[in-house]
Amino acid sequence: MKVLIDDVPYGPIGAEQPPADTLPDGYLSPHFREEEFCCNHCNSMEGHEIPEMLLSILEDCRRYFGSVPTTINSGYRCKTHNDNVGSNDASQHRLATAADIVLKGVSPSLVHSYLLDMYPSDYGIGRYDSFTHIDVRPTKARW
Repeated sequence: MKVLIDDVPYGPIGAEQPPADTLPDGYLSPHFREEEFCCNHCNSMEGHEIPEMLLSILEDCRRYFGSVPTTINSGYRCKTHNDNVGSNDASQHRLATAADIVLKGVSPSLVHSYLLDMYPSDYGIGRYDSFTHIDVRPTKARW
């Protein structure tokens, strides 16, 4: 599990995001680092990149809930790790298009409801007991 260390000040909630070339080294967006999305098994992305849309959704979600610290429990997964957690080969985690997230002090059901309200006909959104799943697949999926 990789915990976000929220030490990058970028102004008030709703402020325009800084251009990517002004982000600190290792950051993909103002509050998320590439290492947070690396596979928990091999600590690699195996050449995959996190889609801008996924990063935007995560930033929006974080902002909506008061800029609370956000943990990426699982981002990209290598085949070995994906198999070890019992997921299938079609998992969006294998493509680096998914994130399982925890927002500090916010229930997964509340995060799930927010994402359903924001994206009623898009993406993969799933609720679990201890986290919420979001992926940017090209079709709608719910669980």
